[in-house]
Amino acid sequence: DWKVFPLLSIASIKNGILHYPFGEELSELLYNPDYYARINLAIQQKLSCKYAWSLYELCVDYGGVGRTKWLTLSELRYFFGLK
Repeated sequence: DWKVFPLLSIASIKNGILHYPFGEELSELLYNPDYYARINLAIQQKLSCKYAWSLYELCVDYGGVGRTKWLTLSELRYFFGLK
């Protein structure tokens, strides 16, 4: 499956307030906090490559658990988007 969601297809300003709608499916994704990790922006700025960023996100996802799950090398490659 493949999806694309243009974030601001329509926007307006009325009485100094910006109004813009999200489609129903995108709104449901944005509302669900299970899809997102709490990222420390100070740490993000120190990371120098996309693989470090991905690894940091993985670790943050498992922060409440106390350890990350075991990944095979093929799973880790998939997670990083590598062949």
